[in-house]
This record gives sequence, structure tokens and C-alpha cells, in this order.
Amino acid sequence: MNSRRKAAWLLGFILVAGMGVYAWHQGVWQTLQNLSPLYVVGVGLLQVGTLASCIWQWQFLLVRAGGRIGFWDCARAYLAGSFVESVTPSVKFGGEAVKLYLYRRWSGIPAAALTGVLVAQKLLLLTPFLVLTAVLLAVYAHLFSLASGRLAIIGGLALLSIFGILLLVRPPAVLQRFSFAAAAWQTAKTIAQGRRAVLLAVSTGIWVLYPVKAYALAVWGFGLDVPFAVVAVAVLAAYLAGMVPLLPGGLGAFEGTMALVLTPGGLTTSEALLVALALRTFTFWLPLVAASAAAACILPRISRWSDKEMSHG
Repeated sequence: MNSRRKAAWLLGFILVAGMGVYAWHQGVWQTLQNLSPLYVVGVGLLQVGTLASCIWQWQFLLVRAGGRIGFWDCARAYLAGSFVESVTPSVKFGGEAVKLYLYRRWSGIPAAALTGVLVAQKLLLLTPFLVLTAVLLAVYAHLFSLASGRLAIIGGLALLSIFGILLLVRPPAVLQRFSFAAAAWQTAKTIAQGRRAVLLAVSTGIWVLYPVKAYALAVWGFGLDVPFAVVAVAVLAAYLAGMVPLLPGGLGAFEGTMALVLTPGGLTTSEALLVALALRTFTFWLPLVAASAAAACILPRISRWSDKEMSHG
């Protein structure tokens, strides 16, 4: 890990730790004592379902593209790539090289077709996310009387969502000028054809589950009073902010944005931070443990496989 990456991790930890200390001094951590183990298990199972849905989507597209890969191999590749995504400041694309390498090796799909799978997966996953985020942010800004600074941040996130939607609906014309990008785009459309409704429904379900987990923790787990719509906006806006390539895994940006959006909905800053930190425990830190285990087993092999392939090339 280079010095810049270490510094990014250190800054992210400092930001998150500072938020935790602030919430501790405000006394809201005592609400953790009221958190039933049943809710912990329930939210954990929802997170497992979210991960399984993402992995299934990848496997489905790989098989549609002509590959042969089992769910377990797909899961190992996905987790190893997720580990790289989590430890690098990236727009959720830093680990795709690892995923694509493993998917190509284990499924036998040519590189061109595999790029089409990647394009299809990103379009299918991000389209519902951007649409939901843009709509909910617009409703949120209309419902609450926001301070100018907060409104500027929310408006910026909404504009970023709308811009992303436009890119997905009508890709930049420049992409059509490059044969490789055009071929990948055509492959993506062919792979998803006839199954777009099902795949988009799965993607929508994935993004809906994140607010459900946050709501379960905030209202049922901690006994806080906040509308589901506000929780949904906070979670999606936090994920949008976390995609900005500043800190590894969106550390600090995710938690801060979520707390910023939750507070007008009736929570104090410390309560909002508690919900954000608790959600991240289930959606980032615990999955990172599983991803680390997969990466520890797989990543050392990649360099050996690569060296062997080059020696035979």
C-alpha cells in the first residue's frame, strides 16, 4: 500500500472516528443497548441477500454471454474485486479489473464479450439507482425548508444524478467513434435483451434493500422517529456521495452525507450519525471482512497466473 493510499485511509478513519466520538459524547450510543439481536441477525440476512443478488446478476450475464461459471466462483471473484474497490479511492470501478480477470479466467469468455458484460451490469445496476436518487432528492428538497448551504449540496447531488441518467439513456456520441466501445455497447444490449425487465427489477430491489436496512436499524432497532422516505433519500444520497473518488470506500463522505440528509427529518445530528455508522457496519465493514478473506486467497494467485500466461504468450 503506497503512502498516498495510507494517507487516504488514515484520513477516512479519522473522519469516521470523529463522528463516532461526537455521537458518543452526545449519549446516543446507549441506544445500542436496546438493539435486539433479532434485528442484528435480520439486517445481516438482508445484507447477505443484497450481495447474493449482485452476484447472481453477474453470473446471469456471464452465462448469457456464453460463459460457464458457477455461483461460488462468481462470488469469490466478486468479493475479491469488492475488496480492491473498498481499499482504493475510486468511483466503484477500481476493483473491476480484478473481477474481469477472474471472470475471464473462470468462465472462458473473450475479453470483448466480457467488456460488454461489464457495461451491461453497470447500466442495469446504476440506472434504477440514479432514477430513484434523482426523484427522491427532488421530493426531499420540495418537502423540507432547507438552509442555503444544505440545499446547495442536495441540489448538487440531484444534478449529478440527472447527469448520470442522461449518460445512461443517451451515451456520449464520442463513445460511438471508438470501435471497441461501440462493440462493447452492442454486446451489452444483446446480452440483456429479453431479460431487461427482470434484471432491472433485481437492481431496483438491491437499492431498495439499503433504505430498508437503515430504516430497520433506526426505527425498529433504535426506536427513533423518522419517515421511511427520508431514510431512503439519505441512504441513496450517501451512496451517490460515496462514489466520488476522494477516500477509500467513501469513508466520511457516506456517513456525513447521510447524517446531513437525515437531520431535517427529525433526528439530531448525533442520532443521524449513529444510524449512518450502524448501517455502514453492516454494508461496508462486515462485507469487507468476507471480501478480505476472498482477496487473501485469490489475489496472490493472480500475479502467478499472469506471469505464467505471459511466459506462455
